[in-house]
Amino acid sequence: VQLASPPYAVADLDFFRQWLRKALQDEGSPEEMLSALPNNSCIVLNDLEMWWERSPDGFAVINELLRLITMFSERCLFIVNTSSHSFRFLNRWLNIEDAFLASIECEAFDARELQEAILLRHRSTGLSFELKATNERDLSDFALARLFNKIFHYSAGNIGVALQAWISSASALNENRITVTAPVRPALDALETLDKEWLAWLLHIALHKRLREESLTRAFRCDPAHTASMIDILLRAGLLHRSDQQALELHASVRPFLLRTFYETQLL
Repeated sequence: VQLASPPYAVADLDFFRQWLRKALQDEGSPEEMLSALPNNSCIVLNDLEMWWERSPDGFAVINELLRLITMFSERCLFIVNTSSHSFRFLNRWLNIEDAFLASIECEAFDARELQEAILLRHRSTGLSFELKATNERDLSDFALARLFNKIFHYSAGNIGVALQAWISSASALNENRITVTAPVRPALDALETLDKEWLAWLLHIALHKRLREESLTRAFRCDPAHTASMIDILLRAGLLHRSDQQALELHASVRPFLLRTFYETQLL
């Protein structure tokens, strides 16, 4: 059973229980639904960071989840995924690692692994590519390795960022062949000197992945007008994106570089 993440961070216990009923296609209390599952069932919960907020009752869903894991761990295998920085943050407050058999941190891909993954995905499209007017079939191993080394340094080995960089690198389409260029890592000096209040808001959003405006107002205990003003500033600066569900997230074009800056400056 897979429990998908909500479209934005939610800390409401009733919402979580309804979401669980939808995933299990059952009615009743969480205990009744989990008891009805066959022995050795596997429950996958995606994006744990989407189930809390900084408010008086902000850990209600996380505590409920930990309670259910403790109660049903002998019958079900729970697999919970989250970003490493969100896991570390929650663990400092709730010591959540004690609820799990082990924590597995996914390592970054190296350049060779990125090359294999990207080309496998690319060739499934039926398109070929050229680099500097040279067809992929005629590229030397050195030229190919150099291209994917640049993608590796751009993405820091993150496969999602690398795949997006590959898509963004396509500059032209001629019949069934695309022209690609190596990505260039932008200068990050401006990100390192952002206003401290901007950084606080961006860091909080990074911990949750996606948030709604009212969650930010509760987290920063500020006037809704100030929240709206800050969001407007960050949207105009190109640092935030607002989804169709009115959820706010770091803009995809700067997210990997913001996170890298936060790591390098030990903010995350």
